[in-house]
Amino acid sequence: MPRSRGRRKKPGKTHQIRRSAGPVFQLLPVPTNRDMFRERMSQAAEAHVARLPKMFAAFQQLFRDHDPAGLIASVAYYGLQRGIREDGSTTPISSKLEQHHVELLQAVLLTLPYEEWPAAPSLPRAIDRVFNELPELSLAFLAQRIVAGKEIDDIQTRTIAALQERIRLHTHAVRNWGYFGDVVSITREIYSPLDTAFLAHHGFAASDVIELARAMVAEIERRSNAWFSALRPVANAKTIPEMLQRYYAGFPDLAGSAEGLAERIPKEARREQVLAMLMGHADLRHPENATFDATSLAALTGLDAGRVEKTLRAIALRPGSLAGQKLEFLFLANPVWLAPLIDLGGSFLAPMPQIVMSHIHAILRRLADEAGALEPLDTARNAYLERRMVEALSAALPMASVRSSVTWSFNGQRFETDAIAQTDKLLLIAEAKANHLTPQGLRGAPDRVKRHVRDMVVEPSLQSARLEAIVRQAQAGSSDALATLAEAGINEPGQIERIIRLSVSLDDLSVLASAEQELRDAGWVPADHELAPMMNIADLLAVADILDRPVVFLHYLAERGPFQRAFELFGDELDFLGLYLQTGFNLGGVPQDMRLVPSGMSEAIDRYYDARDAGKLISKPRPRLSTYFLSILDTLALRQPSGWTLIGMHLLNAADQDEQARLARMLERARKKVRRKTTGMEDGAVVSLKPPLERKASVAFYIHDHADRAALKQSVEEVASKELDAVAECVVFARHIDRWDEPYQIAAIAKALS
Repeated sequence: MPRSRGRRKKPGKTHQIRRSAGPVFQLLPVPTNRDMFRERMSQAAEAHVARLPKMFAAFQQLFRDHDPAGLIASVAYYGLQRGIREDGSTTPISSKLEQHHVELLQAVLLTLPYEEWPAAPSLPRAIDRVFNELPELSLAFLAQRIVAGKEIDDIQTRTIAALQERIRLHTHAVRNWGYFGDVVSITREIYSPLDTAFLAHHGFAASDVIELARAMVAEIERRSNAWFSALRPVANAKTIPEMLQRYYAGFPDLAGSAEGLAERIPKEARREQVLAMLMGHADLRHPENATFDATSLAALTGLDAGRVEKTLRAIALRPGSLAGQKLEFLFLANPVWLAPLIDLGGSFLAPMPQIVMSHIHAILRRLADEAGALEPLDTARNAYLERRMVEALSAALPMASVRSSVTWSFNGQRFETDAIAQTDKLLLIAEAKANHLTPQGLRGAPDRVKRHVRDMVVEPSLQSARLEAIVRQAQAGSSDALATLAEAGINEPGQIERIIRLSVSLDDLSVLASAEQELRDAGWVPADHELAPMMNIADLLAVADILDRPVVFLHYLAERGPFQRAFELFGDELDFLGLYLQTGFNLGGVPQDMRLVPSGMSEAIDRYYDARDAGKLISKPRPRLSTYFLSILDTLALRQPSGWTLIGMHLLNAADQDEQARLARMLERARKKVRRKTTGMEDGAVVSLKPPLERKASVAFYIHDHADRAALKQSVEEVASKELDAVAECVVFARHIDRWDEPYQIAAIAKALS
């Protein structure tokens, strides 16, 4: 169609948006004088180590002076219980303790034989003392490791030791490898194939361990809620007599009466003093709330009481069973991790039954070993992981061709790739690794830890890189590579412009996957190899669920590798996901000589899944994307032009939320100027986004009033040509001033000639 006024318009002036928004995460500077920093750390560690025997003995004495069951049950309640608000946020009673602290406290308790347990109740002052001193005991164990590494002078040996310590600390402190509901469903699927072998040897099924853990968690939550509900009216009472009446109403099994108790309270007592007295008295119920027996659990689960008894006893330790254990062993491989319950004879104390699921892989591996079922266990883990990974990728990428267990040959060798997803100009290569972390491997010599890292992290990454290299060889014209890709079912390799690699595990290996530079410094990763990002299956499911637009999901996976190589990271996968929701990994302005600590960035994600597990429905956390960006992504997904996944990923690379807001304002101003034929804007205007990182493409928006598509196409080509004067790749969106409700009329991607 001919242009009006008989001439072709040329693109007008270009306006650029430059990055200015600051980070929302924590940055820790790397010490400038590492030797001085290390010396000060060593001195502080030595002081802590000197106090360790005394602190340990003090905690043992505390259990000799106060009822151990009451003490640990109260500490677990006040330290670990969380309330769920309607918005899904949690309300911790105390923020001083974490689960690993209370696990250490339970190990100390188990060094005392039952005969040494006193009849004296646990008192509030004893509970307060535990809250104040237990973190110091845990820190003293950590200090032992710092002191042990003080004499290491060789740089590589020191790097290896530091990496080994990082792995140990992660294993010691990190507990939740998935959200509770996901952990239960995942482990049920994995381990139910072992039920027959477990029944034959143990007299209970592998599924019984999972079901009893789920039931105990639900029951202790119910009991705790009932306890709290009984006390809430007491705390809200205006007068002491009303307080006493409500206390007896809340706990009808109490002996005596409110009136009788009132006569024993001094006349001068204040309301706050009486409330503290009643709270201390109510605390005596915590050990009962945390105690279970086979009969009651059989009623809750529908399992046979005899099987329940055998199951509980198989995952419990008797008091005194840890007497004589080396203190370091309690820190590095706490026996409580494999046997989380306390066997009291006719009943079982479970102050924190959730730890069964925290350590379920290790617990069931030990039981499988005893049953001679390690081979079927490994088969079940592998089968589950590969199947679930493929299902997750298929659900996240419904437009892609996803294939599993792809076999191929090259140079006379046979290989297998666990999953391949191909769509548009993009290829995703995913490897599943169901190997398990072992305490022996993590505590052992560097060579043993290196073998762990090689088998679980490096090997799957090398495998996916091997197939990527063959794709590149095929693109360069290798007939052997082309034959291999044909065998693997990879179509039109010449059209593939982006390859994403991913490794997926069952165990939580985030501390390894995010330490790429340390692994390279230690010589555990080849110097020329880029490590594929690795996440466990629970995290992959969460990422796919939260990032439910295919291009956003692909963008996250594509940027995870550069992200972990750009910074010294301290965090886990869902912290990284939380950071992505806020920034899209658009962190070009952050100095790379800083330690990036996104710990806590998963708060919104935690809130969503915690609410789900509590039966509450709240809004899913979303990436901070403008309405306009979302409309572009949705239109690309609907039309799916050639290169649409790459165009969408370049768009996501171009701007964070603040820049997107500024872009919207600039586009509106450009629209008005084009409409008014402002000088220099007669032929349209260009608004350009230029990310600070050279590897990222620029994104330009051409605002116009073309009526002829052929002329518009030529103008877009001219915009792209101008953009390529400064960058290697660009994306251009053309947007008509009178069709503003459409996100774009043309979306084009262009590369500079090599």
